[in-house]
Amino acid sequence: MLKKIDSRRVFRVNDYYHITFLSNTVIDKHSHKGFSELTCLKRGRLKHYINNRLYKVQAPSIIYIREGDSHHFNGYDYELINIAFPLKYFYNFLSIYSNHSLEQFLFAAEPPELLRTRTQDFFFPDKEIELLFNNSTDNNTKIVLHRFLLNLFYDFLYQEKEIAPDTPLWFTKVINFIRQNYNRQLSVAMLAGLCGLSREHLSRTFRKVTGMGLSAFINNYRLKKCAQMLRLSDQPVSAIAFSCGFNNLNYFNKLFRKAYCCTPRSYRRQRGSSLIRKW
Repeated sequence: MLKKIDSRRVFRVNDYYHITFLSNTVIDKHSHKGFSELTCLKRGRLKHYINNRLYKVQAPSIIYIREGDSHHFNGYDYELINIAFPLKYFYNFLSIYSNHSLEQFLFAAEPPELLRTRTQDFFFPDKEIELLFNNSTDNNTKIVLHRFLLNLFYDFLYQEKEIAPDTPLWFTKVINFIRQNYNRQLSVAMLAGLCGLSREHLSRTFRKVTGMGLSAFINNYRLKKCAQMLRLSDQPVSAIAFSCGFNNLNYFNKLFRKAYCCTPRSYRRQRGSSLIRKW
């Protein structure tokens, strides 16, 4: 049976994080309720199973575990820092830095992201680790932790993406067409005709370049637009879904819940400026 760890068992009343140091320990399978965590591997290797998928992790690396993800890990001669955060901490973080890519990273259901840092220096100095460990409600530690997260997310979100040398020239044309016409009914046949390609070639090459299928890419872009409209307008959920190209409300709700771990209405309530608590 999967063990579920509730945030009330992890955090004291005024805590905005909880830090644990682990080395050469086997962690049993579990999931989280009301919080997420960063597993920061400083030294060694891990076999980290997340949602029944194996990730072979080598230091220095960081894995983000979302609320609801099941995971367990084991390794030999390793050392890691585990930092857990109540979800309200990340809501506050987003209220300051409102960034859609960051939002999807923090609240999407899966897959978990592996954040490989460039050097060991990215991690906390020993004196800051001691500060974090001993003072989980102190304002100075909030600054240390906030700086770490800013550096981490900036490095992840804005690192240069290498474009494979064999990426076809028509790829940009297809992407721009999707972005300009996402509210229309798009099909593989339509996009293939736009580029003079066969449907099979378009689908195969698109997956190779983006790492996802064409339909998944289109739906993901539509969901981004829906999330933006939910935050910035008071239009009914159904009207937003239809205006962004979804013609089946049940299907839209299913995709949205999978992407954001909540219903569209819950998403709108959670992102409402009157409900976001300041630090």
